[in-house]
Amino acid sequence: MCTNSLAVALLFSVMSPAAFAQQTAASWEAIKQAQGKSIAVVHNNGHSEIGQLEQISLVSLSLIQHGGRIVVISHDDVRKVYLRGSRSRKGGALAGLVIGAGSGAAVGAIGTQPCDACIISFSRGEGAAIGATLGAAVGTIVGVLVGGPHKKVLLYDKGVVSHRENSSFLTPTADSPTSD
Repeated sequence: MCTNSLAVALLFSVMSPAAFAQQTAASWEAIKQAQGKSIAVVHNNGHSEIGQLEQISLVSLSLIQHGGRIVVISHDDVRKVYLRGSRSRKGGALAGLVIGAGSGAAVGAIGTQPCDACIISFSRGEGAAIGATLGAAVGTIVGVLVGGPHKKVLLYDKGVVSHRENSSFLTPTADSPTSD
């Protein structure tokens, strides 16, 4: 009996954040929290606009883009809205590590050859290992400095229906049959 209650409580605790996220993402009102922050707006045709959210109303939102240009986008033309966060240092470091190690290994393998008359001689495999190590170190440092892609948080998704915005399916209309 106790394990059933525990299972039900666990199920609700897992489902609650997902349900809350869907309600928040479906609400046009959720975009208001991004006032003055950088957002990305995806149009119905797939084109996107990036800028600082200046103003939002029931019918449109306006962005200030780089260079001071103001863009007004109709609510009907918006498919998704994302809040843009800072660049991911971890993602940049990981990408730099992989790219640096791969290119360093290639350069190390191509650039070395055994030499009998040399004081220090490396085989191609040793050259690849040394190049991969140095390339990974340099790539990681560059990746941390440059950063990865911007972190994005979904604020609005037209595909998710919110009860607050589209409650007409709950209210009977003149055309809908009633049970008398």
